[in-house]
This record gives sequence, C-alpha cells and structure tokens, in this order.
Amino acid sequence: MHDSIGVDIIELKKAERFYKTHREKLGEFLSLKEKKFVERGKTPHEALAMVLSAKEAVFKALDRPWMGPEGFRKIKVQPVHSKMFSFQFSKKTQMEIYFTKNSKRVVAFCVPAHLAH
Repeated sequence: MHDSIGVDIIELKKAERFYKTHREKLGEFLSLKEKKFVERGKTPHEALAMVLSAKEAVFKALDRPWMGPEGFRKIKVQPVHSKMFSFQFSKKTQMEIYFTKNSKRVVAFCVPAHLAH
C-alpha cells in the first residue's frame, strides 16, 4: 500500500499556449480517454491543465525515479467527474486526484484512495 501524496500546479496561460501549439499531437502523450476529456470541454486548455497536473501529481505521489516521456504516457488518469480523477497503479495502489481551480491556475492533489475517504 502506498501512502505518499503528490501535488502539482499548472498556470492556465501556459496550458493555453501548450494546447494551441500541440493540440494536433495530444494523442502522442495522452491516452484516448484523456484526449477525449480535453477535446470535449468548453475550455480545452483548462481540461489539458487538469490532465497534465493530475499525471504529474501521480508521478510525485508514486515517488519513482524519472521515467521519461514513455513513463509519463503510462500514467493514465481516468476522469471521474469535473473535480476528480482516479488512477490505478496496481490492485494495492489506487489513487484519487482532486482539483482546485481559479482564473489563473489548476492545482491537482493526488492521494491514496484509502486515505481519501
């Protein structure tokens, strides 16, 4: 069982620039579900900020050595609803990711599922 937490912050202006520059290549580093979540939103750059900050928060919570771009792709977060994602590393390691948002940034908090309730 894993008890670490992870937090990540992404500025929405940076997410918007990244989205405009790389929207054609989202499938190269996001899963199909993650990509659909980004593309179906009213503000795709905000949805992208959520996905990227969630993946980074999971990476920090797992406390693994740098995994490179391939490892980042292997962290597949599952949107549950607009304020929560989930991630399952193994049967024993399930995590929930919660968000706070304002007009400038998105903050993702990743906690082990057994500590979230």
